[in-house]
Amino acid sequence: MQKEMKKKLPVHPTLKAMAVGEKKAWPLIQVNAVRSSAQTLGLMYNKKWVTHVNRDEGVIEATRVS
Repeated sequence: MQKEMKKKLPVHPTLKAMAVGEKKAWPLIQVNAVRSSAQTLGLMYNKKWVTHVNRDEGVIEATRVS
């Protein structure tokens, strides 16, 4: 049986469009892109995201906090 893979979302546009308190998830293969994009966009637009690796589901989650 093949494990179902989460759909890859575009990182930059998704993070920029998120409202405060909103959470999105990406496959773990995108962990570096999500973390670096959250840092870069935070500096550029004065916004902040918190990231969390959920190993059970195989995703990285980003939550916008400000």
